[in-house]
Amino acid sequence: MKKKTIAILMAAMLVCGGVAGATMAWLTDSTVTIRNTFTAGDVEIELTEKNPSGDGNVRYAKMIPGSEIIKDPQVTVKAGSEPCYLFVKIEPSDNYSTFFGEFTEENVRIGKDEWQALSVDGVTNVYYRIVNPNNGQPLNENRDFYVLKDNKVQVSKDVTKQDMETIKTSGSYPTLIFTAYAVQLENISSPAVAWAQISPTESPTQPST
Repeated sequence: MKKKTIAILMAAMLVCGGVAGATMAWLTDSTVTIRNTFTAGDVEIELTEKNPSGDGNVRYAKMIPGSEIIKDPQVTVKAGSEPCYLFVKIEPSDNYSTFFGEFTEENVRIGKDEWQALSVDGVTNVYYRIVNPNNGQPLNENRDFYVLKDNKVQVSKDVTKQDMETIKTSGSYPTLIFTAYAVQLENISSPAVAWAQISPTESPTQPST
């Protein structure tokens, strides 16, 4: 009887051991694969002007003392561009003031949500704005920005016939040149730092006169 009892106990132990062995396993799991692909960010701008008419990037307008000349340079930041600092540099010729008066920020669309004068020593007639309409994401559509206040310039009433004859003889007509630049917004702390990234020797983007 005793031997039979021992045999039963041993059989029970073997059964229990087998069950324990069957339920013991390493705890494991897995996830789907995530692939990181790094694409290239970019900023693309365009400078255009419909008025006055002209040939390519050169525009012509007849001056009559006291008259207004429609002039509508417009900078476009293209859809897909990263947020950026947008600049426009305006260069009046030396004789511009004789015919139109001094060019100042009063001639530019200055104000909230408009252009701001860049405050950097030695820099004049450079204006900027921050273009970030999509909360840090690339633009989902083109953004257009006019430059001049009321899209016009006005010929001075003080211009004389002699002034007109002088430029006809010399061929040195007054000009107003616009050049647009853009610099990424991310990782650049201020407009002044952004402007410092722009090399004045680089070819401008579609200058407008």
